[in-house]
Amino acid sequence: MSHHDRRQGRRAGRVRRREDRDVRLARRRANRLRAFADGVETVPILVHDDPDPDAVAAAFGVRVLLGRSPEAAPIVTLGAPTRPENRRLIELLHLRVTVVHASELYSFERLVSVDTAPRGLEPARLPCLAIIDHHPPEGGYPAEFVDVRPDYAAASTIVAEYLLALDPERIGRALATALLYGIKTDSDNLTRSVTPADVRAYAFLVARADLALLRRVERPMYPVHLIREFGRALTGIAVENGVAAVHVGPVDETSAHIMAELADFCLSVEGVSWVVVAAELGDDVVLTIRHLGGGPGAGELAERLTREAGHGGGHAAMARASWPREAAARMLHGPAEQATKALLQRVREGIESLRST
Repeated sequence: MSHHDRRQGRRAGRVRRREDRDVRLARRRANRLRAFADGVETVPILVHDDPDPDAVAAAFGVRVLLGRSPEAAPIVTLGAPTRPENRRLIELLHLRVTVVHASELYSFERLVSVDTAPRGLEPARLPCLAIIDHHPPEGGYPAEFVDVRPDYAAASTIVAEYLLALDPERIGRALATALLYGIKTDSDNLTRSVTPADVRAYAFLVARADLALLRRVERPMYPVHLIREFGRALTGIAVENGVAAVHVGPVDETSAHIMAELADFCLSVEGVSWVVVAAELGDDVVLTIRHLGGGPGAGELAERLTREAGHGGGHAAMARASWPREAAARMLHGPAEQATKALLQRVREGIESLRST
């Protein structure tokens, strides 16, 4: 055997040993999560407001892992899904995502929070808590079980790891389709911040998923009025030095998904690496942020923009922030064109501030 062959063999052995360790660790975590829910009649699985495919799929996977019915492990949210493809995923897979009030969750013995920290809930009133997430960790939520991995592209990958380590046969066609779509959307088809674990899960799931159904989910229908809103918003876009800003104006909950779609679309504008889309939603002005490339990321910008008022956070490539309407009025006053330019200036100042620290 040549020196090259021996070196390759040693490298392959190290990879196998590392993968074996990862499987053993995932199995321990899966069994700990199952033990967390044992003996309790109902364990709600909480996802974030306006849940995306990754949140819904990971919650579905947790329910399968726990071996529970939809009644014994309901998927719940404090804010209904709005984007057409998210609603279509839930509809085509015959899932149930129930909108609840925060006060309803305090009466349960245990709660699993998936793809999010339990925002909107009072930590002192929370039941025993498990958190499974791939966003940067948030303090203030005491939990019995915590698996937070910000390097992973999707919470769906974490849950898929549990199931693969415990029993791959638990991943049926519907769940494989959901988990695959969760990874696809949060990693932009494995092109954004992925790990080997994301790739392994994706490869397993793509062989089991219903790809025809997935294509139906990815091509939802849009009402004509929403297409017109999209066009009106784009006519007011402001672009300067690689930053694009769009001010949509007032939107209702059922049309809020236009912000993410506009932000993703505007990343295709030549020379643009930062996009911020703002809209008035309820009592807040909400910002959807996208970023391409290195340096400070979208999540850091969201936190910087809301340092004085509001709250924000997210990943390097995508984030969300909100300002109270009163605070936003001071920053984005005037007619639409003036407000868009003020938004652009505010964002550019935030980016420069990040670069200088």
